[in-house]
Amino acid sequence: MKRNPNLLIFAATAIFAASGCGGEEGPPKPMTRSMNASSQECIYGGTKTVGGFDTHGDAGQDSQPDGALQDDELISAFTDINCKVLVMRIAEAAPDAQHCEYGGLKSEYGIDTNGDYVLQDNEVDAALTTYACTNAVQSVVAVTLEARGSNCSAGGFKIESAIDGNGDGRPQSTESEYHVAYVCNGTNGMNGTNGMNGTNGINGINGEDGFNALVRLGVLPSNVAQCRFGGTRIDSGLDRNRDNILQDTEVLTTAAVCSVQVIDNVIVETSVILPSTVSVPTACVNGGVRETIGVDTNNDHALQPAEVTGSFDVCTQIQTIAGTSALINTTTATAAQCAWGGFIFETGLDSNHNNSLDAVEVISAETRVICNGANGSAGLISSRTNLPVPSLECGSAGGFTFYSGLDTNHDGTLQVSERNPTAPAVVCNGATGPQGQMGTQGQSGLSSLITQSAVATSGASAFCGAEGGVRIDTGLDDDRDGLLDSSEINYTSYVCHGETGAPGLTWLFDVQSISTSSSTCGGMGGYLVRGGLDLNNSGILGPPPEEEFSFPVCNGYDGLDGQNGLDGWIASSTPLSVGDFFCPQGGYLLEFGPDNNGNGSVDSSEVQNSTYLCNP
Repeated sequence: MKRNPNLLIFAATAIFAASGCGGEEGPPKPMTRSMNASSQECIYGGTKTVGGFDTHGDAGQDSQPDGALQDDELISAFTDINCKVLVMRIAEAAPDAQHCEYGGLKSEYGIDTNGDYVLQDNEVDAALTTYACTNAVQSVVAVTLEARGSNCSAGGFKIESAIDGNGDGRPQSTESEYHVAYVCNGTNGMNGTNGMNGTNGINGINGEDGFNALVRLGVLPSNVAQCRFGGTRIDSGLDRNRDNILQDTEVLTTAAVCSVQVIDNVIVETSVILPSTVSVPTACVNGGVRETIGVDTNNDHALQPAEVTGSFDVCTQIQTIAGTSALINTTTATAAQCAWGGFIFETGLDSNHNNSLDAVEVISAETRVICNGANGSAGLISSRTNLPVPSLECGSAGGFTFYSGLDTNHDGTLQVSERNPTAPAVVCNGATGPQGQMGTQGQSGLSSLITQSAVATSGASAFCGAEGGVRIDTGLDDDRDGLLDSSEINYTSYVCHGETGAPGLTWLFDVQSISTSSSTCGGMGGYLVRGGLDLNNSGILGPPPEEEFSFPVCNGYDGLDGQNGLDGWIASSTPLSVGDFFCPQGGYLLEFGPDNNGNGSVDSSEVQNSTYLCNP
């Protein structure tokens, strides 16, 4: 109990007055008196010390002072009360026939005689001890795989628990306190829109196989801080040493399923403690549970505030484990390694976390040298020459001569020395046809107009709700003023923005080399391409169910020289800004056609096909 500061000041004054202050005559002598505290002042007893002045006699000069502090000399402001307190503790009760046949918990009480606020063995009042006994039953838990279905659309785990009434060690639906819970895998996110095909990159090295996830069950002994009556411990983690056994060093998360106990005349209530926030702080930063215990003295099967004998909190502990990044180092191959040039790919784990692949971190067995292929044989090309008008071959119609041959110097142009010795092919222009008769002038048709406007996100016109969107109006320009009036609108449609979807799983690709000794590619070698979703978010594509497809890409045999091809089409791209009718989020317009005038671009008269690539 805290001391009364007034009494401390009073005691200092008493010491000063007792010193005589240099022999001079002083005021009435201050004194203190100790006595027992009343039951109103201290429920369990105690003492109090009261201060005052000896006004009945001059302690310094009076020849007959009474030397005692009388009742009428007491000053209540100088009173210090020191009460005894009742303390309590919860301990395990050993099995015995008198109190608990199968053991349990006992709540002990007593007066804190030594003032340390801890109940010592010599302070226990046996008459106040209460017991919470354990019946001879225990809870059991079973964890099994749950297939894809109505309970878990993407599969997962089924967790069953119950009081093991028949003693077979497994929860049954007919047993008391039977509960079922499901821990489901996340569903696949929506596929994103296809992007433009990029140029083929250099094949990367094979990634390291991912680790299997394992679950281990164990028995939890009785522990007041975790599971008062024991239970089941569920450990989970990654099988890093690939021995299909979850070792203690591989455990990432641990959960406890506590046994449910049936007790007589004692109630144990469990409540959830939410994680602490800035606005709502709680007893546990990461959340947890609070166990409250008491004796049901009024037999109403509910724990009333006056019946509570104690409580304790069990807080959730979160442990973060840092991973190790995989790094790739690329260098240019030497002429001795690759006659036609190439690259060296080194890989390893960044064990010192410096974001650089050091020499000691390189896994030499995974080092790959990728060489460029040798130049192919000369291909067959052709050239065209215009004939003069008139000419011996085509007369006044004009035409072309076509020469063919092998591009032996690989310059992309057919030189005179590379032409085949045979005569060139001659193609003459056809004769000009007669002029057609002029047709009658047709009546101009009405123009079709399209307008678009943003849809409001609130109010009566919020057709698309809070996400908003675009309203598209179409119709004929009846008055030919170039504007779509409200009376000219024939059709209205809305394109609403979709709600932001939940983030999907990452799609991974894995490319592995196929050696020339394998029969998969007929001895030509190649690559095995694998793809799938990263279900365990490890960044490494594992075997099925993560691997959803695989196919070989084989090196081909050298083909025969092909015939001369027709003039190919070229393409041009035009950026589209945000708000474009066809691409509201922007994108590109791609146009394709033959470059008839040889200016290196696709003119409007040359466009044969077009497509839009819109941003998602």
